[in-house]
Amino acid sequence: MMHEDLLAAVDPRFAYGKIGDALRAVIELHKPDSYGDSCTVCLSWPIDHEEYPCPTIVAIAEALK
Repeated sequence: MMHEDLLAAVDPRFAYGKIGDALRAVIELHKPDSYGDSCTVCLSWPIDHEEYPCPTIVAIAEALK
């Protein structure tokens, strides 16, 4: 699922309040870089996974299916 699609799936009409705001904030943080192939947050942390979608985005997308 692409970044914009994932944000659209977390529609404020249904995912509202603090939970919806928190989920959208996490999605915004874990966005693809300007090339679209790396996660901007995961690139800045010393972890093994840098590709987009990162495990965080994959987990959110799977839960929203």
